[in-house]
Amino acid sequence: MSFETLTLIALTASCLTAVGQDKLEWTEKRKLEMNDFRGTPPDPSTNQTLIARFGLEMNLRKSDIERLTTLNGQVANIFSSVDSWIDWREQSRLRYARTLFDLNEWKARELRKRLNENRKRVLEGDYQTIEEEVRKEFDKIIRDYENESS
Repeated sequence: MSFETLTLIALTASCLTAVGQDKLEWTEKRKLEMNDFRGTPPDPSTNQTLIARFGLEMNLRKSDIERLTTLNGQVANIFSSVDSWIDWREQSRLRYARTLFDLNEWKARELRKRLNENRKRVLEGDYQTIEEEVRKEFDKIIRDYENESS
């Protein structure tokens, strides 16, 4: 897949729950649909067929997490509808975006797992290195997927 036909921006692929008017949280019960992409179309000269914004929202403030038994609810995989756009004529782009959102859910689950395994470090405020390790692994998974898809 060439850079000219796709812009993927990961903020830190297929199902959702409304978090707000412009955000959807991944869930197994609902797949991304064409209507979920409400962003501004790119300049036609760029030949882009997809702009998809995914990210993780985290709340790891000590005062919010110190009494929790698990940190699972503190990390969410989010799709930004207003920052994402899709060429409605390209059904393959929708399948691709769903897959990317699913892959981002892997990242969220892996981060939740490692945060729970390293709870003491998280409570001490040292979660950035855990997040960075997961991000590097995720980046490799995305690169491998991109290479297999092209």
